[in-house]
Amino acid sequence: MMRNSIVYLCALLLLSGCYSQRKAERQVLKAQAHYPELVANDCGNWYPPKETSVTKTEYKQGTTVYHSDTVKIDCDSVVRNGAGNSIVYLPCPPQTVRVDTFYTSSFTTVENTARVIALQHTYNKEHDRAEQLLHERNIWRIIALVCIAAIGIYAVIKFVL
Repeated sequence: MMRNSIVYLCALLLLSGCYSQRKAERQVLKAQAHYPELVANDCGNWYPPKETSVTKTEYKQGTTVYHSDTVKIDCDSVVRNGAGNSIVYLPCPPQTVRVDTFYTSSFTTVENTARVIALQHTYNKEHDRAEQLLHERNIWRIIALVCIAAIGIYAVIKFVL
């Protein structure tokens, strides 16, 4: 009786298995095939898109243009000049004119948060793996230094004695 229960328990453990990544992927694909609106709704709730509005203003400096002109004045009260005209030309002070331009553009970006979370998870996993490899490398360096020191001490003792 006890032997049969152990066999049944082992069979049950072998048949149940672990919940692996492949099994989870198959279940999601099966749910997507049979209930696509449910999967889409849940994914939208779990990973909503993130909208960001960006306004960019660019300043472009214009060129400076100098205007100098003379004004023609017809005066009756002015004594006629030697040419017999009553017209006087007066120079105006130079003026500087510059037209600057501002370009404004605004756009909205939509970010796929599901992809961001997946990439962040991958990054964290690889970062942890890199830290573990560095830790292991440091351990092997310490072991190598201890071995080299032991060989050096052995060589010194052998030559001295």
